[in-house]
Amino acid sequence: MSSAPIHPSPFAIRQPWPTVALHWFTVIALMVSMAAVWGREALDDKSQRAALLTIHQQLGLAIWLALAARLLVRAWLGRVNVQTGASWHLRAAAVLAHWSLYAALFVQPLFGWIMTNAHGHQVRLLGWIPLPQITEADPDLADMWADRHAAMAWVLGGLITLHIAAALWHHFILRDGVLRSIMPARR
Repeated sequence: MSSAPIHPSPFAIRQPWPTVALHWFTVIALMVSMAAVWGREALDDKSQRAALLTIHQQLGLAIWLALAARLLVRAWLGRVNVQTGASWHLRAAAVLAHWSLYAALFVQPLFGWIMTNAHGHQVRLLGWIPLPQITEADPDLADMWADRHAAMAWVLGGLITLHIAAALWHHFILRDGVLRSIMPARR
């Protein structure tokens, strides 16, 4: 009598907890960062606008640090393959989508840093740790990088929309464990 190997249900497979924590930290930081920059546009008070810009900038840096931590965790702990039965096309699309998101999350804060320097301001982590100047103050350069920062925000928004759509497709159409694998654990 032979026994078939026991495989865990795809619904029981979870990403490592640091990956889950960094994923959801990034989601929350992006939402608050976007709310701060959109809220800033609706205000006339200079001190309130400056405070919201500071929140936006600090969250951009936090997202950058979370991305670095996420890549280190991924290299150290690996990534759990929840799509064990998926075609190579689906797996390749998932890899491309994730690395595109990582690239956008790297480039967007970098563009903001360059733009801030071009506006003649130094970027400070936590408000007091000065970061290197990437470029000198130059109003024309600042405008160019502001346009790039805004364009990359749309690219990032598009990638996030596709990411959410794919997660919902996995959950409601494929009915696999992909979305559950990245959800915070219930006690």
